[in-house]
Amino acid sequence: MKGVWRSLRSDARYALRSLVSRFTLTAVVVATLAIGNGAATAMFAVVDNVLLEPLPYPEADELVAIWHRAPGADLLPTNAAGDVFASDSMFVTYKAVAAGLIGVAALASYLPARRASNVDPAESLAAE
Repeated sequence: MKGVWRSLRSDARYALRSLVSRFTLTAVVVATLAIGNGAATAMFAVVDNVLLEPLPYPEADELVAIWHRAPGADLLPTNAAGDVFASDSMFVTYKAVAAGLIGVAALASYLPARRASNVDPAESLAAE
């Protein structure tokens, strides 16, 4: 075991002597590694905060953006896709319609579950 440590120590001394004798190359390599490490850390911080962390709002998973397609509405402000930004009156209309859509969604999820609970497991296996 002493031979391994002695060999490791002599290899480390040789590496340090080589690095000191080529100081410019060593400085460039260390600077490149530092810049690369800093850039990777900055990119991860941005991706983590923008994509991975939840938004700082209560129930952020329910946050939506509302756009309205209005062909021929050339005077209204639009985004790049041609969608009209939702106005306050549009928001009130969407809010009124949303209550009905919630009922439709609840019924749409209830009916398949109800049908599935009425099927005898033995019959469904026999059919497959």
